[in-house]
Amino acid sequence: MQDLLEKWAEIKPRIRGKKIVLFLDYDGTLTPIVKNPKKARISREQRRLIRETSLEPFIEVAVVSGRELGDVKKRIGIPRLMVAGNHGLELEGPKVRYVNSGADALRPVMKDLARDLQKKLGNVPGLWIEDKKLTLSVHFRKVRAAEVAKIKKRFSEIFRQWRRRHRIVLTEGKKVWEIRPAVSWDKACIVKWLLKRFKAGSGVAPIYIGDDATDEAAFRTIRGNGLAVRVSKTSGKPTAARFRLKSPSEVYRFLERLKNIKAGA
Repeated sequence: MQDLLEKWAEIKPRIRGKKIVLFLDYDGTLTPIVKNPKKARISREQRRLIRETSLEPFIEVAVVSGRELGDVKKRIGIPRLMVAGNHGLELEGPKVRYVNSGADALRPVMKDLARDLQKKLGNVPGLWIEDKKLTLSVHFRKVRAAEVAKIKKRFSEIFRQWRRRHRIVLTEGKKVWEIRPAVSWDKACIVKWLLKRFKAGSGVAPIYIGDDATDEAAFRTIRGNGLAVRVSKTSGKPTAARFRLKSPSEVYRFLERLKNIKAGA
């Protein structure tokens, strides 16, 4: 990966004069990863910068998060911003609302699974089961390191029992297990869906900024005709992204440059 800010002078001419469609993950991108996901919040100044960027006539902004739609909308707190939740399974924005029908049909399964996990693992110190209606997240960031292997084995046993009966899949993120409906839809799919809505073509420059394995499919989707950017402290991590920003603070530095691109910044 190349450092995006260091290469900005070379990159800027490639996107100046184009319609920019900017996709932003939330956790690890707009906020640092924290032990308690409930405390991952953006500041008033950061919110102002996101809002100002979205108001530029040549920039469309969409936040694409693994969080439940209502949760991430509340945390962003910017009216009329395009926001996708549950890894793209649901979306709201100006005059648009989308919910994946396959995931919607499995809401009762997710509700029952959340109840079963809470019953069997809810007393594990440091473990938090997040019911996001269309998906589930089992956070183990605060579980003692010596206990993780044992808890993972127990969790895997429970998940296998449910997978035999229902169309669900499991992925692992940063200290979190993600359970989703087994539907052919992810962050990359919602990115493609939005690019069609924005009538993306040769005059459009898509930019996707994310930090996790769940963003990799989206990186692969746009890297050929846009900027795929991973938020990472190190440049050697295997990824489909060609560029990197080292931290959320660098993401906001990039937003400042992006919204001023017509002014020559």
